[in-house]
Amino acid sequence: MNLNSKELVITKLEQGLPAITPAFGATLAEACAVCLNNQGYIQGIELTVQGEFTAVFNLYWQEVTDQMLRCWNDSEYTTEQAAYGIAFLIVKK
Repeated sequence: MNLNSKELVITKLEQGLPAITPAFGATLAEACAVCLNNQGYIQGIELTVQGEFTAVFNLYWQEVTDQMLRCWNDSEYTTEQAAYGIAFLIVKK
């Protein structure tokens, strides 16, 4: 674990943001969890962001259920929604 890393708890999307309702945030959080699970990542995986700023985040998400996998069975759409969710949290930091 990088000593300068920050926690990025994806389930915090469920609280909503100024322009995102809690229900939509929960939906994005599910998409993130399914994508990360499908790629075989483990809790605490490091995500390095480089661009306007550079930062390292450790990602944490909810357990993925069979029902979530059935619901989020379109990988392209799921990946798009997951990317939005992670981006919203990073920008908020």
